[in-house]
Formats: sequence, C-alpha cells, structure tokens
Amino acid sequence: MPKSNRRIQHDVYGTKPRKPGINSYVKGANNERVCAQFFTDWTGQPFARVPRSGGLNWKNTARVQGDIICEDDTFDFPFVVETKHKIMSLSSNKDGKMREGTILINFWEQNQRDALVIKKIPILLVRKHKMKVTKNELGQKNGLYYVYLEEKHGKKLSQIFNIPRLNYFLYRDKLIEGFNSAEILKNVDYFKFTDYVTT
Repeated sequence: MPKSNRRIQHDVYGTKPRKPGINSYVKGANNERVCAQFFTDWTGQPFARVPRSGGLNWKNTARVQGDIICEDDTFDFPFVVETKHKIMSLSSNKDGKMREGTILINFWEQNQRDALVIKKIPILLVRKHKMKVTKNELGQKNGLYYVYLEEKHGKKLSQIFNIPRLNYFLYRDKLIEGFNSAEILKNVDYFKFTDYVTT
C-alpha cells in the first residue's frame, strides 16, 4: 500500500495533503533523458544519459564523460555534453552579454574539465525554469535548450548556418556563445557542422 501524505492536521482543519515533490536527482535524470532525445533527433543515432553508481554497460568506459553519450561506441561523436535545468535566470544586456559571475561559468568549467580528459569539444545545454518542452515527429520530448559553445565553434553556427546568437558570457577571456536548440535541430546538418568544427 503506498505511503500517504495525510496527517492529523488535515483531518482537524479539513485541508488536503500536498503532492510529494520529485527529488532533484529524479528531475536531473529526466532532464538528461530529454537532452539525450535532442541528440538522437539531431544525429540520427541513439543517445542515452550516462548511468551512475557503476551502472555503465558500454564497452569502452574510458570515453564516458559528461551527462549524455551515444550508445553506439563506433559513432564518432566529438562532443562532451553537460546539461542543466531549472536555471532561474539567463538575463543579459542588449547585446546579449550575460552578467558577471553567471552560474553558467561553473557549469562550463565542469564541462571543459570533462572534455579535456578525453580531448573532445565541450557543449553545454541549459534549460531555463519553465522553458517550454518541444516534441519530435514521434511525440517524444526533446526539450528546448540554450546550447553553449566556444566562440570558434559558435561562429560556424552563425556564419555558415545563419543561427542567431542568443547571448554569451566570458570564461577566462574566451567568449562562450548561446544558441537556440530548436533552430539548430531545424537548420543545422549535424554532419556538416561537425566537419567544420573538427577540421
């Protein structure tokens, strides 16, 4: 029998118990699954969240960094993915520069650290609080994200694929640029883009 949230005060005062909240681990895992669907839709390859607590079942665990990974270890995926959700604010000034000390710097630092381990490109996907969720043709949630890349890779999105930059922040004198994931999914051929950023 499921545990009830009902307490004596509910009977005394005629109030209703609140629904139990989803803990932050579950929310994070749900976000990672939605983010994995974005990469599945973009690349045509199966992606999944990286299992925790020794649950890794891929052959080459040395390649496992970040939050999302391709299930096919023969697929050449040049990125290390970090994803966060429920960010309260991504405010910026008129030209898109984000305020100093943005929490994204901490996330980017973690992303870059992981990327350096296996010599890949950091890519950070962030969902703002109450940001709408999009769905693919099969009705699967792939989310809507701010996608952050170093300027040298972001320039490929803006100059070659005409994806407008939404905002940016500075990390150790490097520009980190944010883009709309829906625009990327709709207008950017994954294989052409990775050819540009890896050569």
